[in-house]
Amino acid sequence: MSRIFNTGKLCGLTRISLMAGVVLLGMSVSGAQAAIVTVFSGNASLAAWQAAAGGPVVTETFDDAILVPQLSITFGSQIPGSISAGEYHDRANDDNVAQVTKPLLTFSGLGASAFGADWDLGPNDPGTGIKLFVTFADLTTQVIATEIPETFMNQFFGIVSDMAIRSIQLDEGTQGGLFETFDMDNARIVSAVPIPAALPLFLSAIAALGFLGRRKKRLAAA
Repeated sequence: MSRIFNTGKLCGLTRISLMAGVVLLGMSVSGAQAAIVTVFSGNASLAAWQAAAGGPVVTETFDDAILVPQLSITFGSQIPGSISAGEYHDRANDDNVAQVTKPLLTFSGLGASAFGADWDLGPNDPGTGIKLFVTFADLTTQVIATEIPETFMNQFFGIVSDMAIRSIQLDEGTQGGLFETFDMDNARIVSAVPIPAALPLFLSAIAALGFLGRRKKRLAAA
């Protein structure tokens, strides 16, 4: 009778462990907490961005109109945006009459964990700078507080996120002027890496087997 009771307890522990694994899996997928985004601004920060982003880094040089598979661009409607002479040219303007469609960078697959580029905001000075409006894989959004400086001329600006980035909309900043015309080169992308979906369940199963092994030894010794 005692042996049956202990086995029942072990089965209960196994079920609890597996349920805990399911909860952990749900937490890892849901992304319930707000994303943490770190900003790297200026050429001196490029090495730090690379270290924080990990790898591999895929670079789009805009040498032709065919983009790397990890990136697609919706051009802004005011100029309109284009790719030529080895750069992406566009404008961020919050005037809805002039700019019906805003520039949008979209990342394929699971999204990007890091993005950065060389930015030239010199054309048509003075400008407003650029504000990044980020949409994450769980469809939450965030406006990055640090804007791309209006004074940037071929300077690096990038971000690293702890949650996969689905897209980045380029909005008009708050640094003066009426709009921001910009050139982008060397867009750097680090694709998001998925957490293995079975990992929490696998760990829970190992824990349950450990409980079973220890209890069997105790019962055998009794």
